[in-house]
Amino acid sequence: MHLCLGVLAGLDNGCAVLAAIQESDSPADAMSALQRLPLVLQDDVRTAAGVSGGTFRLDRAQARAVLEIRFVRACRADRSRLVTEITGLARQIQGRS
Repeated sequence: MHLCLGVLAGLDNGCAVLAAIQESDSPADAMSALQRLPLVLQDDVRTAAGVSGGTFRLDRAQARAVLEIRFVRACRADRSRLVTEITGLARQIQGRS
């Protein structure tokens, strides 16, 4: 769920993410830039993941996952699949509590 949340945040903030990557001199710089970038989570993602608050920042693992996204595959169907996956994982986690 952790990495899915980061990838969804990256997809939902695609323009800002791509700009941060393009302005970076190296992959390491891009990773740092992504970790500093305040990302806005869509309501459906916040609800599915049980996350509150307006902005979200990626950690190192999530930034790495975002850097590995092939944006050509970042279509609506993939986003929907990830939201469904997060919803299911959140239910499993809540069931263990």
